[in-house]
Amino acid sequence: MDEPDQLEVVALGARIVVRIEGDGAAGVIDDLRERWRRCLHDDPDATARTLTYRLGPDGSLHADALRHRITVDVTAAALDECRGDLLTLHAAGLEDSDVAYCFVGPSGAGKSTLASRLGRELGYAGDEAVGVDDDGRLIAFPKPLSLRSSGAHDKQQVGPDALGLRPASGGLPIAGVFVLDRQTDAAEEPATAPLGLVDAVVALARQSSYLPQLDRPLQRVATLIHRHGAHRLTYGESADVLSVVREAVAQPTRDERWEWSVPIDTALSPAAPGEPAVRRVDVRDAIEDADGTVVLLDGTDLQVLSPLGSLIWRLTADWTRIDDIEQEIARMTGADPSASEMVRERLAELVASDLLEMRD
Repeated sequence: MDEPDQLEVVALGARIVVRIEGDGAAGVIDDLRERWRRCLHDDPDATARTLTYRLGPDGSLHADALRHRITVDVTAAALDECRGDLLTLHAAGLEDSDVAYCFVGPSGAGKSTLASRLGRELGYAGDEAVGVDDDGRLIAFPKPLSLRSSGAHDKQQVGPDALGLRPASGGLPIAGVFVLDRQTDAAEEPATAPLGLVDAVVALARQSSYLPQLDRPLQRVATLIHRHGAHRLTYGESADVLSVVREAVAQPTRDERWEWSVPIDTALSPAAPGEPAVRRVDVRDAIEDADGTVVLLDGTDLQVLSPLGSLIWRLTADWTRIDDIEQEIARMTGADPSASEMVRERLAELVASDLLEMRD
C-alpha cells in the first residue's frame, strides 16, 4: 500500500516510486495520485526505482513546477529501466477497438494535443512515450498529459480522467505508425501519405530512446514498419484526423523487401599486408532496402548510404584494394570508365564519415 508521502506507478512496465519529503507532502501526494491514477501500482515486494523530492519550508517547490519535474523524471527513469528490452518511441499511443496507433514526433509536433482530442473517442495509451514489444504490441504509459496553457512557464500536467479520456487496455497490436507533420495553418486539411522503408526507419530511429541498446535495433524498427506500415500525417491545429487515420490503416501495407546487409560473397582477394586498401568499420546494425540503399547504425549515429555507397560498403568487409573495388563495381553494374571517379569520390566520403578506414 502507498505510504502517505509516496506513490508507486508503473511506467512502460517499470515500477517507479515517487517520494515527497517536507511539510505538506501528504497533500502533494494526494494531488499526484489523482493525476497519475491510471498508472498507479501497489506491490510492496516488487523492485522499484525511487525518485525523491523535498519541499521547502513554505511548501515550495511550486506545485506546477513540481508536477512537471516529476513527469519528466518518471518518464526518463522508465525509459532507462526498459532499455535493451522495449523499442521505445517518442510518440502518443491510442487504441481503436482491438488495435493501436502510434503518432511519432519530437517535442512540439502535437502529440499531447492530438492525444487529448482523439482520446475522447479512442483509448488513451500515452502522450509522450510508448513502448513496442517484440510482437509489435503497444505498451501503454497513460501518464498525465503535458499540455501548454497560455502564460504558463511549464506545461500543465493534466490527468486523463480530468479530460474525459477513455482508458486503454494495453498490449494491443499496432495497426499503424504515423509520423507527425504539424502545420501552423489551422485550416490545413489532414492527409496521410505512405512512407518508404528507409524514410520510415530513419524517422522512427531518430525519435527513439536507447535504440543502440536493443538487439538488432534497425531490424526491429524495420520489422515493425514492414508488418504494420508507416505514414506521414499532415494536419493543422483544428484538424479532425481520425477518419484519415482509419482510412490509411485500412489500405494494404506496402510490401517492401529488406534484409540485413551482409557482405557480398565475391572473389575479391584481400589486400596483402601493408598494401594500400580500405576496410569498413564495425557497426551496430544495418539494413538494406530493395533499391540498394543501406541504413547503418554506427554507435548512436544514423547513416544512410546511396546505392553506390552501399555497394562499396558491402564489398569491404576485409582490407580491399581500391582498384579491385572499382573493377568489381564496373563488372557488376556495367558502368562506363567515368564511374571510376565517382567510386573514388564516394570512397573518400565514406572514409571522411568514419564508415571506412583507409590504410596507405
